[in-house]
Amino acid sequence: MLVVLPTPAAVQPWHTAWAPLLKPVAAIAGDVVCNWGETLWIWAQTPGSPVQDYGMIWREADGKVLPRLAGCLVVGEGEVFLASTAPQSNDSRYFGPVPIANLQAVAIPLWTWK
Repeated sequence: MLVVLPTPAAVQPWHTAWAPLLKPVAAIAGDVVCNWGETLWIWAQTPGSPVQDYGMIWREADGKVLPRLAGCLVVGEGEVFLASTAPQSNDSRYFGPVPIANLQAVAIPLWTWK
């Protein structure tokens, strides 16, 4: 599922505040999210779901230290964790879980390609 949200203050130096973010939901309440070896890993609580590698967690961008996930967390009730496998995605690995109430819309792709 893709969602739209305002740019969190923690990452506004790397993304303009007036343009919202469009991000996929990677984890929901109860899922475990970890920064393990500078890589984002997600363990979904759905039976049979594999552990997913979402790629690098960068330490800096444009010469500035990025805020970032440290260790592991369990996504809380009423929250989602937004992450993409796209390289250098500006997502929850840098600004943390997002309250569902902060989401502005669900986006439905009309056309996709690879």
